[in-house]
Amino acid sequence: MRENEIRLGGFMVLENSPSCDGCPWGGQTSSTRAYTADAMSVLLSTNLDDPTSIPYFTWDDPMTVAEIRSRLREPASPERTRLLAKIMREARDTEVWKFTTPNEVSAQFPQLRMYLGRRRAFWDYLLGAWRKFGWVDDHRDADAAELDDNDASAKFEYRQDGRE
Repeated sequence: MRENEIRLGGFMVLENSPSCDGCPWGGQTSSTRAYTADAMSVLLSTNLDDPTSIPYFTWDDPMTVAEIRSRLREPASPERTRLLAKIMREARDTEVWKFTTPNEVSAQFPQLRMYLGRRRAFWDYLLGAWRKFGWVDDHRDADAAELDDNDASAKFEYRQDGRE
């Protein structure tokens, strides 16, 4: 193992800088790290600006950034919905917007919601707040919008009060 490699479980973390000083991340930004799994021999990356890199959140179904973008440009299909939901579930929330837009997520949210797993509550809250402030288009029917807005409003007020 080289000086700037760290093995974590079945994955190897490759650092671009040898200045780790005992810390597995060496204080580097996420774009300097790459991950590889022994069994797959695929180099996973956090660099989502390189079309040839394989994003860390596709560890179970490796594909390049260019392939992801190509699949997301296809017409609506169950595969496209599954891929977008996977990005929303596995990628950092700020990185999701490298592949889609808030209005697209809002429009497709009824189909995406069931695939979001543990991140569903986060996206419910975020989109609810954005709809409340008019930052995204509201594509829901009137009954669902009223129910969701009341729920998001209650969560927003709850957080504003500082209660946990």
